[in-house]
Amino acid sequence: MLARVLPTNETPEAKVDRLCESLVLPPKPNLLKLAESGVEQVRTKRAELKADIHAAVLSGGSENKGLVQKLTAELEALELGAGRKAFEERTRRREEFSKSAMAKLGSAVAQYRQEMNRLIDEMEALNSAAVELMATSNANGIEPLSGVRASLPVANQIRHLRQTISNNGSMYL
Repeated sequence: MLARVLPTNETPEAKVDRLCESLVLPPKPNLLKLAESGVEQVRTKRAELKADIHAAVLSGGSENKGLVQKLTAELEALELGAGRKAFEERTRRREEFSKSAMAKLGSAVAQYRQEMNRLIDEMEALNSAAVELMATSNANGIEPLSGVRASLPVANQIRHLRQTISNNGSMYL
C-alpha cells in the first residue's frame, strides 16, 4: 500500500485515511501471546499464594506456622524460578516483536513525518502573514484584531511542533 504512487488529486481526508491505515501495528506473534499468558499465569499463582499465606497467618495457631513457611517457600521459589523466567521470556519476545514491527512501519512513519512537516510548513506560512499584519498594524497605530494577536504564541507552538516531529527523543515514532 505504501509503495504505490500517490495520486495528485488525493483529497486531504483520503490522505489522512491512507496514512492512518498504514500506521497500524502488525498482529502479535503467537510466541509473544504465549509468553504474555505465561506471565499472567504466574501473576495469578502468586496472588493465590499470597492470599493463602494471608489466610493462614490470620487463622493463627502453631499448626499453621508450618503451612505459612511452606507457602512462603513456594512463593519465593515461584518468584525466583518460573516467575522470573516467564517475565524474561515475555521481555525477549516483546523486544523481538518491537524490532520487527518498527522495521515494517518505517516507511509509514516516514510518510507520517513528511506529511506533518508539510502541514507545519503551511501553518507557518499562514501564521507569518498574520505576524506581518500585526507588525504593520502596530507600526501604523492600528489595534490588530484579537485573532491576529494570537499569531505570536502560535509561532512558538509551530516551532515546538517542528522540534517534536523532528526530534526522535520527544516522539516515540
